[in-house]
Amino acid sequence: DAKRDWGHAKDYVKMMHLMLQAPIPQDYVIATGKTTSVRDFVKMSFEFIGIDLEFQNTGIKEIGLIKSVDEKRANALDLNLSHLKTGKVVVRIDERYFRPTEVDLLLGDPTKAEKELG
Repeated sequence: DAKRDWGHAKDYVKMMHLMLQAPIPQDYVIATGKTTSVRDFVKMSFEFIGIDLEFQNTGIKEIGLIKSVDEKRANALDLNLSHLKTGKVVVRIDERYFRPTEVDLLLGDPTKAEKELG
């Protein structure tokens, strides 16, 4: 259920360049100001390539299974997903990366950066 302020590397590089152009060095928060859960981010990533996921269980035991595969979408991306079957587990939480004491919500406030850097 953790939520993150996801951004794209190109946007961060652009902002780093703009920070270097500022007349006086300052600290800026580079963020989108929007949050998306890790689960929803994973779901959107799979949907992009034509895989619809469903999740079962919670916490460390949560898994993501293939609900359906959109072959037309996969073919449009030149992907062969014929080996993936409904019900196959494709997402599993790795205990090495699971942080139960992690902050649930990470949301940046980009107001200063937007105002001063554009």
